[in-house]
Amino acid sequence: MKIRIIETKELKELIILGTNNMDYSNDLLGNHNATTYNEATGEHEMLEEDFTWWNEYIDNHNTDQEEIRELAETYNIDEEEIKEAIRKEMESDLGDEHSITQEVIKVFKQEKKLYLIGKNGMKYL
Repeated sequence: MKIRIIETKELKELIILGTNNMDYSNDLLGNHNATTYNEATGEHEMLEEDFTWWNEYIDNHNTDQEEIRELAETYNIDEEEIKEAIRKEMESDLGDEHSITQEVIKVFKQEKKLYLIGKNGMKYL
């Protein structure tokens, strides 16, 4: 989604991809009233500070999704099982999403390592 930065007039882009590789940044930002629409220019606008926050949120989200895919593949876990565990821990504040997701990923990794150690009698992975 292209966004005009109010202070600098610079045109920047935020992209957040879903599992089907479709960009849903317009939906995400629209659901949170994160931009204003300038009828005169036909552009979405945002303060620089807000753009920086959303850019970090989206970067963290994309990183989290990649880590979820890798975790599922590495330990043969259904991605939906991991995502459901994250949803159960999730608070309503988007600012906490990354730290909660990282904590759930950490727990999954630890539990899977302990399971493999017990199952295989291994001390190190």
